[in-house]
This record gives sequence, C-alpha cells and structure tokens, in this order.
Amino acid sequence: MRITIVGAGYVGHVVSACLASLDHKVTVYDIDHDKLESLQRGEPVIHEPGLEDLVEQARNEENLLPEKDLGKAVQGSDAVFLCVGTPSSEDSSVNLDYHYAAVDELKPFIDDTPVIIKSTVPPGTAEETRNRLDTPVYNNPEFLKEGTAVDDFLHPDRVVIGGQDEQRAQDLATRIYRDVLDDADLYVTDNASAELIKYASNAFLATKISYANELARICESVGADIDDVTTGMALDERIQDAFFGAGAGYGGSCFPKDTKAIIKHAEEHGEHMRIVQATENVNHEQRQRIIDTVEQRVDDFEDATIGVLGLAFKPGTDDIRGSPAIDVVEHFQDRAGLVKAHDPQAMETFKNRVGEQNAAYENTPRGAAQNTDAVVVLTAWDDYTKLDFDALNTGYVYDGRNIYANKDFDVDVDYVGKP
Repeated sequence: MRITIVGAGYVGHVVSACLASLDHKVTVYDIDHDKLESLQRGEPVIHEPGLEDLVEQARNEENLLPEKDLGKAVQGSDAVFLCVGTPSSEDSSVNLDYHYAAVDELKPFIDDTPVIIKSTVPPGTAEETRNRLDTPVYNNPEFLKEGTAVDDFLHPDRVVIGGQDEQRAQDLATRIYRDVLDDADLYVTDNASAELIKYASNAFLATKISYANELARICESVGADIDDVTTGMALDERIQDAFFGAGAGYGGSCFPKDTKAIIKHAEEHGEHMRIVQATENVNHEQRQRIIDTVEQRVDDFEDATIGVLGLAFKPGTDDIRGSPAIDVVEHFQDRAGLVKAHDPQAMETFKNRVGEQNAAYENTPRGAAQNTDAVVVLTAWDDYTKLDFDALNTGYVYDGRNIYANKDFDVDVDYVGKP
C-alpha cells in the first residue's frame, strides 16, 4: 500500500519505519522540517533499539520518503495515519489542539481516503474527525513500549481497529498488517471502544505497578520479600508477572498521561475512576518515599553529595517524560549540597529540563557514584549492575529498582520491598 504518516514524533517514527519494513511505500509529513531532514539522513530523532537500522533499510529500499508538502505527501495515498501528539492539558484532560490542527490542514487534500488515528485520543475523537473530514475515519491504537517498540509493532499481541463500518475496518487492517497477523489477534470494534481500549489497558498496567509497590511496603514492614511474593502470585495464570515489579514507580509518555486522562474523561461524564485515582496516588507517594528514606539515612543532608543513577523513566530509551528522577533530583537540588547524576541516553534532555543548579552531570556511572554520601538508583540500566560501591567511597545506596538484590556489599543498601 501507499501510506502517509502525518506526524514524525515518537509514534510516527516507529510506525513509519515499521510499515516501510513490511514493504509498504510510506511518506512521512511533519510541520517540523528538522525531523524530516533527520529521517532523510537516516538519523531518527529518538533513541529506540533497532529503529535506526529499520530507517536505513527503508531508505535503501526507497520505501520511506520524508515530504515537507502535505498535499504531495497525501497524493495517491491508500491510507493516512494521524500520529500527532496529544499531550495533557493543565487540568489533565487530553489536549487535542495538535490533532485537530493536523485534521484541518489535511482537509483540502482528502477525498475519500481512509484516515487512521494512531495517536492516543479520548472516545469521540474519531467521530469528530470524521465529521470534519467527511471521509472514513478509523481508530487503531498503538501498544508500543519504549525500549521495545520496534519488536512490539512487528510482533504484536493484538491489533485493534475501530470504525463505523466494522467490515471495512477489518479489510483495511488486514491489508496493512497482513505480515504481522499470523501470531496476533485482530480485534475489530467501533471507534469509541477502540479509543477506550488504549486508555483502559494503560490504566490497568499502571495499577499493577502501584499494587506491587503497595505490597512492597507491607513486605518491608513484616520482613517478607516482594520478589518472592509477586513471583508466587504470578504463577497463577490469571495474574502473570508482566508489569508486576516493585520499584520507583511508573513514568514515561503514556502511563502518567493516560491514567490522568481516563480519570478526567470519566469525571466529564459523571463517573469516578476510584481505583485509577488510587493508582496515581500510590505512584506519587512512592517517589516521596524514596526521598524521605534517603534523607533519613544520610547525616547532614544539607551538605551531602547524592549520586543519582538513571534519569530516563526506563532503560532502553532517552525519554524522561514522567520519570521519577525529575521529582527526586529536583528535591535533592533544593535540599542537598550536590547532586551527581548519570544516564547513558537521557542526560542532555534531563539537563535541559531540570537545569544544573547544585547538579553535576557525570559522563560515567562511576563518576556519579564515587565519593558520595548516598546513591539512588532509579533506572535499571545494565551498566549499573557492574558497579562496586565498596570501592567507590559510597556511603549508602537506595536501590530503587532492586538490581543489586543478589550482590553483597559492605555499604548499607536499602531495597524496595525486601528485608
């Protein structure tokens, strides 16, 4: 198929490269021409394992073409994907300004070409988009985990598509995803249900994380081991172990935004998502728990040097959106003598977001951990597991991801949910 992608952000980058790898002819448009020029050079503007190779392959096969003119990008297209950002507004509702700006820009060039919303949008968005464009509009939510997004797209658990005409929706999805549907379920529904499936899925997974963190607090009080508890639970096939790890809490571009959005959207319709609200509360409290624990364990905290290992919200990405490190580092900047921080991918982005007041950004994990009163581990990068804190003059370690649980240090180490 000839496919147009509108929006070259995180989702647009991954979707365009993956569709091109499936031998579709993909044209990418974005109002930010710098992103298009980066794609033209074969240099994705995001860090995602495997993505650069896919972009290079697609360019060599002439299956991926950046285009600065939307009319030319859409001309002759069999389908148009909308992959435009939908950030949170100040009141936690979904800001659809960028989405509808793209819709309005697209309108002069659309005849009856099907439009597929890949962005995460609240129920009713596809219907309003169809009214504005007067063309078939479908919702095809993405289920991409940062750090494994390429594999998630090419080897999905399921492909969900919603549309006013479910048979046409099924036919369209089958044409687009024919090469990935052998081992995946294709689920066809209406637009509003497809839109809600994405929010409901992310809120449920976030709830599992917060539940594990609440269990970890009980474990610390009674002397149990959270890993043993969750492993024993996960042997039940109804529960399983995905997103069941206790730690510093969830972050990223999806879980914080989507949990807040489903709470707000429910309120607008007179409903209250009490469980999801509790999930949000626990996640926020988990960050404060880390801060309080470290302050209590370190003498003369106002003069202390605190090392922070991990600024991205998870390993395998340079994304700091919603990262626990933002709250933790900003607090330590205000209260401690000096913060020494490291991340293999996210330091420049983090530095621009948080600033350099009372902060030193170290080029190596060793540099961030050495000669410190405490080290706080917030991201489970593999390189961090190789550190020997006893040889680094580190006073204390808070292992917020339990990556040293099988190590034996002389230095005191606190874990999440472990005796």
